Amino acid sequence: MRFDTGGHDVSWLSAIPTVAAVTERGGQAAVTGYGPVLVDVAAALAARGLRPADLRVNQPSLEDVFLEITGHALDEG
Repeated sequence: MRFDTGGHDVSWLSAIPTVAAVTERGGQAAVTGYGPVLVDVAAALAARGLRPADLRVNQPSLEDVFLEITGHALDEG
């Protein structure tokens, strides 16, 4: 998922058990995880008074997953 941090440090999200990684760049945070990570992160943000209006989820495609695992595209042989 991605969202605007509003200038806040959100590295503390990495302590949530369902969060695998948190990266921040240019005022944007990217959070990856598994299971109910969206609910867990949204609840944690709200508990701290942070309510990003642009919170969005990016579902990886099957090809994205394949690239992540193998390091090359299907048509590269």
